[in-house]
Amino acid sequence: MSLSAIEGVQITKQFNKQNILNDLNFRVPKHSITLVNGKNGSGKSITLKIIAGLITQFDGSLLINGKISYAVDIFPNNLSLTINEYFEFLLKVHSNNQTKVKLNYLINHLKLSSFLNQKLKDCSKGTKQKVNVIQCLIKNADIYILDEPFSGLDQNATKFLINYLDWLKLSSTIILTSHELNQLINITTHILNIETGIFYINDINKNHLVATSKLIVVKNDSVTINLLKEIQNQKITYTDNNKISIQTNQSDLNLVLKQLIVHNCEILEIKDVKNF
Repeated sequence: MSLSAIEGVQITKQFNKQNILNDLNFRVPKHSITLVNGKNGSGKSITLKIIAGLITQFDGSLLINGKISYAVDIFPNNLSLTINEYFEFLLKVHSNNQTKVKLNYLINHLKLSSFLNQKLKDCSKGTKQKVNVIQCLIKNADIYILDEPFSGLDQNATKFLINYLDWLKLSSTIILTSHELNQLINITTHILNIETGIFYINDINKNHLVATSKLIVVKNDSVTINLLKEIQNQKITYTDNNKISIQTNQSDLNLVLKQLIVHNCEILEIKDVKNF
């Protein structure tokens, strides 16, 4: 039995004869949360649509182990159904013993009860996003794919959803995109950088029995150089092959990685090294 939920090999996608995705390789393990990271327009949403099966024309191979549920990046604006009517429809299509229980739980915690009789086309962006997330999460799936699920959500809803996804990974696999990096990075287990094609473990929250330092290798460019001026008390080495090595202790790893990811620095490698 495979331990991977999703395996992509040399995934390449072209639009107008230009590569949007170029030779992506990744193996997403079961019971994980993978953040697909990259700048706007780098192909994050296209990657999710390929994995979800909505885009079938691409080069490379893709193996999916399990049933997928997908939350789109933009929920339809023309639905005349009320929220309650839409949920009733979903219950008929995806009926099982736990669906209604999950639906009521999510409605309650995302504070949607007072909006159930409102037509979807008249709802705010935040309310539509809550409905979008719920329609994805109530389905009985092995893999949940969410494209910018926190977009339009208020602070309380965002906090609840992050905690819910952290719990959900105990039984399922989650892959998503998000700009809420500061909060999401603490529950993310893996990161796929679309621009560099690098897939790596995010071990910010792992507890090591033996204290070790970490060596973070990043691309030497103007963005990274400017950021490093703000990062203090770390050993920084400029190599001859257009790379920068940042040696940091375990206690500072969270902060350094968070800064690099938020500023879209290209992380090439993370590895253990001996203590300072």
